Amino acid sequence: MTNNFTTNKIDFLRYIHKDLFVDKSEKFHYIKIYNWEISHIILILNNIKDNEIYTVFPFISTSGLQNDAYLRLSDHFLVTNKSNPELINSFLKDQWNNSGFTTEKGILYFKIKRIFISKNSF
Repeated sequence: MTNNFTTNKIDFLRYIHKDLFVDKSEKFHYIKIYNWEISHIILILNNIKDNEIYTVFPFISTSGLQNDAYLRLSDHFLVTNKSNPELINSFLKDQWNNSGFTTEKGILYFKIKRIFISKNSF
């Protein structure tokens, strides 16, 4: 199983081939990305161990509270420690700029959890 997700393009969870089983039973964690700093994205990716895969749901909160109303920036996408932080940062900024949503105090969050992908066994 390759773990080179989101290296040349954003790899969305929904495009995982149907012949594969995706275990999404782990708990989500919320990570605040301060000032859209790419260094925070790099730090997150560097903390992922080899052969681990995570799903990321990026959103913007205007209140800074993860359970308040938010703007969804994209569907869940997959990351590993080999993912490209510049690609992720550029993608999220493009999503934000194309959203038409304006606020001075938007805070970027990653709702992230580890997933396991394996071949289906019938």
